[in-house]
Amino acid sequence: MSLAGNRLSGQLPASLGNNLAELLILDLSGNSLSGSLPCSIGGMSSLLKLDLSNNHLNGDIPSELGKLKNLTLLDLRNNSLSGVTPSLGDMASLRYMLLSDNPLGGNLMQLGLRNLRSLTTLDLSNTGFVGGIPEYITDSRRLRFIALDNNNLTGSVPKKFQELSGLTALYLNDNNLTGELEFSDEFYRRMGSRFAAWNNPNLCCRFESSGRVLPGVQRCEN
Repeated sequence: MSLAGNRLSGQLPASLGNNLAELLILDLSGNSLSGSLPCSIGGMSSLLKLDLSNNHLNGDIPSELGKLKNLTLLDLRNNSLSGVTPSLGDMASLRYMLLSDNPLGGNLMQLGLRNLRSLTTLDLSNTGFVGGIPEYITDSRRLRFIALDNNNLTGSVPKKFQELSGLTALYLNDNNLTGELEFSDEFYRRMGSRFAAWNNPNLCCRFESSGRVLPGVQRCEN
């Protein structure tokens, strides 16, 4: 069921997920839908792709989303959703988690990322997350794209990001991360312009072996 870009407005009905246990795709993106996500959405047990991006949805993300065990794509970008639920970590088949541009708040620990070993794309930019970056994110060995920029993240950057052999983009800019970036020169060469860490005032990097300069990142003094 694809009704994307059809100027739909109003709230999602509370019964949206009832009697749709065999639906595989629901795409309502690019409309003007408002209100909260109904708890009944957890009844779409066969759903593979859920795209509600670019609407005006608000309220907390319901824990019932975690019942979508077969979901591979969750796209809720560019709404006004708040709150996160650990039940998102129950979606073991999830490959694309796209939550950017929502005032979610909270910290990354609350997302249940530890269990999402099939993730390839994680977009959490501009979501109001605070706290540190848990190292167990790197346990999702298939990750290729990670965007954590434009948040209020603190603490150090896990060195284990460079162990993700398929990683092609890592955006950490515009946070409050601190300490020394300890990635190898080979990692920086591989990432190129797809690595960003500027606008972290207390983050630094050493460039001793290659003379490489990272835009917006100061050189470590000691």
